[in-house]
Amino acid sequence: NTFGLAESEVRGKPLKECGIKWLHPDIAGEIESWLRGEQSSRRDNVPFEKAGTRRFLGITISRVNFPDEKGAGLLITGA
Repeated sequence: NTFGLAESEVRGKPLKECGIKWLHPDIAGEIESWLRGEQSSRRDNVPFEKAGTRRFLGITISRVNFPDEKGAGLLITGA
């Protein structure tokens, strides 16, 4: 688990409230703006911090719909 977060901790929360320590000035806002589009988006070398260590991540952001909930969410996959 890249971010050390369980789905139950973050599902339904705005990205900015999920506890990811991004080291990019407004990556959360940028990710949310990607969601206005219809396709998945990819960005490489996004800096973040985990356990006091600076790391870099390539991320893909996809919009997902949960049948039991209103509205769309997002799925962040990283490598």
